[in-house]
Amino acid sequence: YWPHTIKSISAENTSALRMADWGIPDMITYSRITSGQGYEMYSYPDGNTYYDEDRIVVNDTAGFSLWNLYGALAFSPYDIMGAEFAPSTGINWTEFVADVNWGMTNFWGGDAVNVTATEEANGYSLAVPALGFLNNSLSISINVSYTSGGVLDTYSFEYGSSPVWLYQLAYYAPDVVSPVIIDSPGNFTIFEGYTGESMSWTATDMYAGNYTITQGVTPVVTTTPWLNGTPVVYNIPDGLLQGTYTFTIDFQDTSLQSTTESIVLTVLIPDSTDPVLTSTPSDITIDIGDITQSFLWTATDANPGTYTITRNGTAIVTGAPWVSGTPVNHTIEWFMHFTPGPTTYEITFYDFTGNSVSDSAVFTVNPIPPTSSSSGIPGFEPLIVIG
Repeated sequence: YWPHTIKSISAENTSALRMADWGIPDMITYSRITSGQGYEMYSYPDGNTYYDEDRIVVNDTAGFSLWNLYGALAFSPYDIMGAEFAPSTGINWTEFVADVNWGMTNFWGGDAVNVTATEEANGYSLAVPALGFLNNSLSISINVSYTSGGVLDTYSFEYGSSPVWLYQLAYYAPDVVSPVIIDSPGNFTIFEGYTGESMSWTATDMYAGNYTITQGVTPVVTTTPWLNGTPVVYNIPDGLLQGTYTFTIDFQDTSLQSTTESIVLTVLIPDSTDPVLTSTPSDITIDIGDITQSFLWTATDANPGTYTITRNGTAIVTGAPWVSGTPVNHTIEWFMHFTPGPTTYEITFYDFTGNSVSDSAVFTVNPIPPTSSSSGIPGFEPLIVIG
């Protein structure tokens, strides 16, 4: 029953995995996985066996060489199934073969000097000549190849011209479904001096893996396992000062499918004071078609935000930023200079916390005065002559 299904994956780690048993002091970077595996006997289904087992997935070529015991794992058809690598990194087979040839001579020594490793497409081969191990009357040939996802694809062991073991990957069904975030905090605001604030996300995936959280580009939660449908809670450190902070969470499943979401946290100074108007315009009245007019307002506030302007109740400016003490100038639209009658313009200044102040001014265009018809020249009466 091979390959296996990855059920969980731990955070990346680095340690001397082969030191205790084999005396290899070099450090290996790896992730530990739990996978469902076993075997099936097609001629005797009652003997099928399934179980979970922890395995190691190494993350670079050097670590793959060490975990393989410089190629020695390939002499065991069962052990070689536990030698996998992370698909995101891949393996440089030229470097791996060089490590194996070095290790056979310098680490193993003895009869192992007769083992020759050769680079192959997506893998490698090992060759031992007849009597290379003294008791092998025929040559030994081993071929190992992997999928691009780091899964063992083919393993063959031949003694002379006779096949002893042959493993072939029947099918490979990678997980192409990314985690789905079903609950998130969304953008929100807190005030300086806060304590005990947090944010929570919930994601779903049948093969939940690890997550990370960054603040801007700085990691604040390193690789950590998550569970399908279980909330991930991040406790916001106390003491953030006024400003905006972007937090991004990255959920990955065991196939490294990824889903990210960013939220913006705004930290404000506690403020319940409305902005103050320091300058407001007077109403304006013009004759139709007169020169362009404008209204000018000035407001002050410790935490200025945005302003809106409406014309007879309809918004014509929204979400525009303003600066404390700097005038806001609104030029009356040209077509309004030809629209007789009064028009009310209202501005509302908002600060960062939503406090506001408003003012309105009226722009009036006088109508065109009516024209009168002439009644003739005063003192003269019209004369009608009939011939």
